[in-house]
Amino acid sequence: MRVIFMLLLLANLGLLAWTWWHAGNEDLPRGRPAAVAQRLLLLDETPSTGAGEEQLARNATEEEIPAVIEPAPARQCFSVGPFESVEQAELATRRLAELGIRAGMREAGGQIRAGFWVYLPPFGSRSAAMQAADELRGRGVQDLFVVTDPAQRNAISLGLFSTPDRADQRAAQIGRLGYSPRVAERFRDATVYWLDFAEPAGASLEPEALGVTASGDTVPEKREISCDSIAVARPRA
Repeated sequence: MRVIFMLLLLANLGLLAWTWWHAGNEDLPRGRPAAVAQRLLLLDETPSTGAGEEQLARNATEEEIPAVIEPAPARQCFSVGPFESVEQAELATRRLAELGIRAGMREAGGQIRAGFWVYLPPFGSRSAAMQAADELRGRGVQDLFVVTDPAQRNAISLGLFSTPDRADQRAAQIGRLGYSPRVAERFRDATVYWLDFAEPAGASLEPEALGVTASGDTVPEKREISCDSIAVARPRA
């Protein structure tokens, strides 16, 4: 009786073990133990969940933050001039090239300084102007005449000088005779030359740095222009 009881117990244990094993492997393909082993091995070799999440977070951050692009500095364009002659403009062009600036030359109508005019303001009549001119000649003053131009009719011209110093000396000479002369800059129409260029970023050209006069002994002026109007360098014929 005891033997029969033990046999029944072992049979029940075996059935229980078989049922448990069968229930845990229902989803596994039958007859492919090598594939199951390989699948289990690959799962074991997969990186840990924490490392994978960290990498995904890093990639997402890199994609979300756009690269910062510094804006290019805005160009500024200028002209220097007006130069009285092609030779002056070409010399200024070479000086600009030495400073790393490429310039284009263009012609334009304009005015250039003719000099410094010393004169006595217009008198009330031509006879009064002629009388004053005769008095000046009688006191040794030469190189004078009575103006007939409508703008300064009946004034007495005392000379046109290339520099303000010489004009001031002449005015002082006439002043010592009891007159009140004036000094004014005079200009004349002429073809003039300008140099157009784009100024490099961070540079600030001063016209004095060229060491070239524009007209007479005057330093060229610098004017800002549109970069769309930059002249093309014109070779001298």
